[in-house]
Amino acid sequence: MELHEITGKMDRISELEESKRVLETSVEERGSPVSSKQKSASENISVETSPGQLLTTVLPDPKVWNKFGVYRALCLMLSFLCLALLVVVIILSVKSQSQPPVCNETVKRGEAKVEGGYVIGERNEGEVERSRSTQVCNLKKCKALYWEQLNRDCEKCEKGWLHFESYCYFLSRNRMTWNESREECQKRKGDLVVIDNQRLQTFLTNNGNLLYWIGLRQRTGTWVWVNNTVLGQSYWSESSGQYDCGLIMGRDPPERSWKTSPCHISTFYICQRGY
Repeated sequence: MELHEITGKMDRISELEESKRVLETSVEERGSPVSSKQKSASENISVETSPGQLLTTVLPDPKVWNKFGVYRALCLMLSFLCLALLVVVIILSVKSQSQPPVCNETVKRGEAKVEGGYVIGERNEGEVERSRSTQVCNLKKCKALYWEQLNRDCEKCEKGWLHFESYCYFLSRNRMTWNESREECQKRKGDLVVIDNQRLQTFLTNNGNLLYWIGLRQRTGTWVWVNNTVLGQSYWSESSGQYDCGLIMGRDPPERSWKTSPCHISTFYICQRGY
């Protein structure tokens, strides 16, 4: 009976030792260390070799395996991303190496254009300077011609006469009737002034500051100039009166500086004559 029990225990011990060898072989094939100091916390395997204990195996925690799977997926994604970036860098490097000749040619052309533009700019500056000199010359000539012509025009008018456009004008300092004034102007080889445009009207109004006879007179209800032309454009003031001879008031607004007066009244007068 004792022999039978001993034989049974020996068989159990043999089975346990066989299981232990199989387990150690499996662990070594997976590359896991046998020593209890080198075992990971998630793969800690203990084997009891005492005859009174069964072999127990502690399997890894599922949460640990899940985390490991996530990390592994992230590593794969990063690896693919790095690989893609590497490919892009290689492609750009190849393109950049093949482009310099074109870029250099473009730079050379640009430099040539700049140099050409600089030369053209110098030429343009020279032309501008010549043009300025010509303009200055022309301006000086114009001034000289203007003063020369002005002196000639002034010489055409006697002392005391004013020059305007193609005529000379005399603003008297003595008073006479309308008829006497006309006779005096005729003695001076002219006649009482005929105002036939706005420019002359403004000129006489601005240069005179008195009340002057002009060459305008009413005949049978019609205003006629001394050269026998009928009055066209007029510059009557609001209080011009209802008389037969025309006057101009200096310093009044040019558009309404005419008045009428009895022809026998004595006042100043304006004579007009050509060169």
